This record gives sequence, C-alpha cells and structure tokens, in this order.
Amino acid sequence: MPRTVLASTLWPEVAEEHARGSLRTTLRKLSRGELPLVRCRGDVLTVAPSLRVDIHVLTRTALGVMAGCVPQPGHRPPLGLLTGEDLLPGRDEDWMLLERERLRQLRLHALDSLAEPLIGQGRTALAMEVAWAGTRAEPPRESAHRVVVSAHLTDDTTTGEAMAATATLLDAYRVHAATGTGASVNEVPSPVEGSVSCVTHRGD
Repeated sequence: MPRTVLASTLWPEVAEEHARGSLRTTLRKLSRGELPLVRCRGDVLTVAPSLRVDIHVLTRTALGVMAGCVPQPGHRPPLGLLTGEDLLPGRDEDWMLLERERLRQLRLHALDSLAEPLIGQGRTALAMEVAWAGTRAEPPRESAHRVVVSAHLTDDTTTGEAMAATATLLDAYRVHAATGTGASVNEVPSPVEGSVSCVTHRGD
C-alpha cells in the first residue's frame, strides 16, 4: 500500500504531512523488534512474509480439518485455535461484523468435522470438549449436542452420572419439541440400549 494512502487511512483527522510523520514514527518503532513486521520498498509498504497472522492460521487449520485432516491418536487436535475468541470483540465496523461471522461459522463447521472422527478413534473426552465448544459458541446447534450424546453412548467407561446427564439433555429437548419450539424427536439406533430419542432442530 502506498505510504500516503496508509497514512490517511490510519490518521484521517489530521493533515497529510502530519499523518505521514506519524507513519514514519510508527515504522521506526516497529523496526525495533527481532523480526520485521512491515517491509518498506520506496513509497510502498507491505506486510513482511515472516509475519504470522492468527486469522490466516485459523483459516488454514479449519479448512484442513473440514477436508479430513484429523490428528491421529497421540496428537492433540487444534482446540486452541478452534475455540478461541471472535475476531476483535467489541468492535462494530460493518466489514468486521461480516468477517467476524464468517470466521465464527468456519470455526463451528470445523468443530463439527473434528468431533465425529475423534469419537471413531475412541477419544471421547476430546470429542466432548470439541462439541461443548460448539454449543458455547452457538447454544441451539443440533450437531454439537448430538456429538455430546454420541460420545457418552459410545464411551465404554461412561459413568452412571454421565448417562444421567445425557438423559437430562434428551428430556430437555423433548420438552422443547412438545412445546413447539421448532424441534422434533426422532428415534435413532443406540449402541447401548437398542434405541434412544435424539433431537433434530428445525428453524430456530
């Protein structure tokens, strides 16, 4: 980006010469670090190729998980990246709202894609952690709740307390279905007792 454009974007309320002076001061401060953050080529500034941008890492990781790149047993899944905070919380610029929602949906789909393979590997505790991360980000999300129930039912070491929690969850969904909140109850096979009521959300 040309220096003049960048300076007027970052300091729009001052005169051009003042803005360019502020930009020069900022660039000097940035150059004091071990790795350069900005590369200067005449009147043009570019982001240094060595700069690690967390959003880029999140996007690559999420797309990789959705494409089937699931960590094998013995390797931890990228929970830190997929359960992080939203983009710049508290800011409300129009472009940011759209980008924040895009990244949130990308994270949610990646969490969905990660949970089921973890169950297949027998890593039910991690699968439930992934699923609960999805429910915290979007409480009505059916797929995440279904994974929690599935993980409980497929875990050979599931305790009575955990099974009771699963039953409570399903009972709560039955109440929602009975009161017409947009959910319906369907019978699906269960590996434990033949069948168990599971919920499919519609609408809200």
